[in-house]
Amino acid sequence: MTQNVFVSYAREDASSENNLIDEFLKHGKPRVRRGEISIFKDTERIDFGEQWRKRIDEELEKTDIAILMISVNFLNSDFIFEHELKVLLEKYKNDRVRILPVLLGTCDWEYEKEIEQFQIFPDANEPLASMNENLFAERALEFFKTVLPANYNEKLVVEEDPLTENFTSYKVISFEENALERWKLYKDTISHRFYTVEEAADFNKVKPEDIYSFLKSKGYSKPKAFAKTPWFLTAEQFLELQSEFLRTSKLNEKEMGELFKKYHPNTYFEYQSIFKTLIAWGNKNLINKKLGTIYWGQNTADLGSVGWIYWKEGKKTSKDKYFLFRVGAKGEISPSFWWNTQNYSNEDKQPFNSFNFQSSVLEKFAKIGFSEFGGELTQNNENLASVAKDNAFTKRDHFVDLAKLSDKNTLHSFLEIFDEIIEEINLTH
Repeated sequence: MTQNVFVSYAREDASSENNLIDEFLKHGKPRVRRGEISIFKDTERIDFGEQWRKRIDEELEKTDIAILMISVNFLNSDFIFEHELKVLLEKYKNDRVRILPVLLGTCDWEYEKEIEQFQIFPDANEPLASMNENLFAERALEFFKTVLPANYNEKLVVEEDPLTENFTSYKVISFEENALERWKLYKDTISHRFYTVEEAADFNKVKPEDIYSFLKSKGYSKPKAFAKTPWFLTAEQFLELQSEFLRTSKLNEKEMGELFKKYHPNTYFEYQSIFKTLIAWGNKNLINKKLGTIYWGQNTADLGSVGWIYWKEGKKTSKDKYFLFRVGAKGEISPSFWWNTQNYSNEDKQPFNSFNFQSSVLEKFAKIGFSEFGGELTQNNENLASVAKDNAFTKRDHFVDLAKLSDKNTLHSFLEIFDEIIEEINLTH
């Protein structure tokens, strides 16, 4: 069954010269062509009047998945909040409609409770408008391949692999036949087949027995065709499970402490102590001086993080926002330098695109024991010998155990490096 996708957006964003909404939706066209989804975006806003309102209502009524293109224009639209979003939230509550917010531009979306309860794509601090062209395309492709719920036609299947566009003829098979065929071809590649109950449990961070109990309560039973194989779930079943089990919440200091205790039961006091020192540094050097913030991110399935952000001269614009480091919910820490480089940003945020600056920073980290960030020292550990191809500037995540900062001198030196980085930022024009 084709999933009906409703795109909620602000007219001003689609009528601008740089129409990122249409560019984003282009990446869903292959799935439209294969009959997996049908995308409704009222390109012309139809007509302003009763006919337009009626058509919007018709599309909202049959919506299975809603994409919210979040921007300052979106947040300022009374029609979206008083009508579209109101209907979609009601359908989310009663009909398990899936709501997928996409961060189009920088805005205070997290103050809107209606939106904040959902996991935002790509990330709370990654608006599509701030990305370079290549990364924008990668994120759009990622959304339609892995974030938008998978749904293959349960009746119409192409002779050749329907995940490609190189098909020539069609045949009609059942969902069970389709699932078993995909299992045979793509046993180790979940993105190309249907989830099993056990995989769905892992995805939603619950026990398999919880999944079985929920399915039973909804009247589902394992099909006979799967008697000798795992139980494969339809797209509708998988969506129901996500709505039931996958929760998104905003992190806070208390919750981080509980997560440290969960993942490091014997040493969680150590993790809490390090984290409190990092918080104190952020309060003193960023928040109290109105030169930055500590961003408490969303947490879904213990995959959230807390980020330290510097605002050059106190400005909050995209080009003046510098990401420093972040701590993950499981007790790991990573520099956030990648976001400041042209590997991500469409802004030239100096000095982060300077190789001399990059190598200098990586050398400093290596000297205090963090060669994982990409700096290799000479045998006497005095000078930088080389810079790894994958380093903290070229790759998004370089998480290491927070416990590496348990030594007070190491922790002091770690934060001292960021003091020096801020000084370098302020010297650039």
